[in-house]
Amino acid sequence: MVVVRQVFVIFTLFFFTVSPGQSEEGDGIKAINFVATNWPPFTIGEKEPFRGIDIDIAKVIAEKIGMKLNIKYCPFKRCLMDMEVGVYDLQSGIAFNEERAKYLEYIQVPYGDVSVAFYVNKNSAVVLNSYEDLYHMTIGRVIASYYFEPFNSDDKIKKQEVYKESLLLPMLLNGRFDAMIGTSPNLEYEILHAGLKGFFKKAPFHPEGKVLLYFAISKKSPLMQFKTEITAILKELVESGQVQAFISKYR
Repeated sequence: MVVVRQVFVIFTLFFFTVSPGQSEEGDGIKAINFVATNWPPFTIGEKEPFRGIDIDIAKVIAEKIGMKLNIKYCPFKRCLMDMEVGVYDLQSGIAFNEERAKYLEYIQVPYGDVSVAFYVNKNSAVVLNSYEDLYHMTIGRVIASYYFEPFNSDDKIKKQEVYKESLLLPMLLNGRFDAMIGTSPNLEYEILHAGLKGFFKKAPFHPEGKVLLYFAISKKSPLMQFKTEITAILKELVESGQVQAFISKYR
């Protein structure tokens, strides 16, 4: 019985010390689990083969640090929830805010940017010339997306939420809300590929400035140990013009 018990203890220690994603040498990670929201042209697709600017960048990062890249799709809010608990290692297309920074380690090299815009039906009588006009309408938006302040935290504005940007188009077309908020060039890409060019127009009102985009590592991921290397790789890709070349592919 003593021998059997000793064998059991040794087996238990081994089982809980070396997890499926770890090597016995203790490097902690063999592949990058990269999570992608369908957000053209940065990430395109909900299943293999995935395409897009961020996919191209992530492939280079994985190659340069000698790891396999596993790409998984999920809606944006679910992606953030999974990153918070460490289900995935890396996510892209993330705008910075303090709440996300509690569980995401931002790679402090912005690789792109988008501008926030409101769209209405082309023949709509909706007037959206100022921020104050938003208080008299319902706005379609993607859940958990960070657009601009004070809009994000303004509870006085009626908002109808969907889990991905492409769903906003038919809903606005069918009058489910008065206007939709999104990012440019993403919404233009969605409109073009949905065959709806000419059905919508940008509202005169739009917030000033750009929203910078970042890659981020889950703070619960063993990929954290490669933060310095990933930062250097992304910096090189931006400064060499390679990121711009990736962007040009999808225009």
